[in-house]
Amino acid sequence: MATAAQVFAAAAEGRLFPAWQAVSGESGILYHECLLRLVGDDAPAVSDAIAALERTGLVRAFDQIMVSLVLDELEADPDVRLAVNVSAASAVLDLWWDDALARLRANPAAARRLVVEITETAAFASISGAARFTSALRERGCRIAIDDFGMGFSSVRSVLALSPDYLKVDAFFLHRASQSARHRSTLAHLIGLAGTLAAGVIVEGVETEAESRLAAALGADWQQGHYIHFPSTLRPWIARRGAAAAPSGFASTLAASGGTGFLPANSAQRSLGRAG
Repeated sequence: MATAAQVFAAAAEGRLFPAWQAVSGESGILYHECLLRLVGDDAPAVSDAIAALERTGLVRAFDQIMVSLVLDELEADPDVRLAVNVSAASAVLDLWWDDALARLRANPAAARRLVVEITETAAFASISGAARFTSALRERGCRIAIDDFGMGFSSVRSVLALSPDYLKVDAFFLHRASQSARHRSTLAHLIGLAGTLAAGVIVEGVETEAESRLAAALGADWQQGHYIHFPSTLRPWIARRGAAAAPSGFASTLAASGGTGFLPANSAQRSLGRAG
């Protein structure tokens, strides 16, 4: 409870900042995922913060803050495509979501540019309930992604029930794939399975050029990680509109953003998000 309280205190005090990380492929950027920077000497680690919110049941209130923030961005910019994380514990169609659903209904153009990433660090309260939740979002034009594929709580059966547009293969499998042919085979089979369950497959945790080449060679449609785009507290899509095309990667991200952000370089901070 104390850890969860720290997160909400940071939000109330303006010490939570969105950080944006692109999901990219050969055809360009698919969308930018909203992560957060939590500033403060006592900032909890990512895993501790999310676990505390989920264990106390407060993750639903936190997800409301996140969804509202991303909808604000979509409503302010008619061109950007963004993603927001929603815990599996929050994937329940009830009164908690009335405001967000009303905003999506009122602005279908924004809804069509929203990807809702359902994270599997907690179990679904009900697969049938989660299916109704994703159906309601899809009816309003949103797309659905399932995060942590291969590592989370859901089974292939539950993924089928949710009919996601994208499956994000957990970084664990990519990092192990460089260790042996057997691990590369595991990643290849996992990407292949994901491709039969969703229209697009995203491989997470791409940290090096070698990992990027491997993910592409094994059939990933899209990639995410620090090698592809480093998370930025600026709005990188605005910088890119005015910048010449450059190779992806850490250096190009700094060039696009001018190497600056909203946060001082010496701030005590942790990423608060479920991907990237």
